[in-house]
Amino acid sequence: MEIEKHELITINGGAYSIGTVINAVTKIITAILDLGRTVGSSFRYTRNRYMCR
Repeated sequence: MEIEKHELITINGGAYSIGTVINAVTKIITAILDLGRTVGSSFRYTRNRYMCR
């Protein structure tokens, strides 16, 4: 069974919602910030040679 062009136009759904996009962007930003904190902590540790003051 093949779907005709006029039937394809009337199909609803299947598109992504804005909530999903916002959630993905916030997860990416959070991951980048966590990576920056980890790299910064490792630089500080290698420079000072101790974890806590």
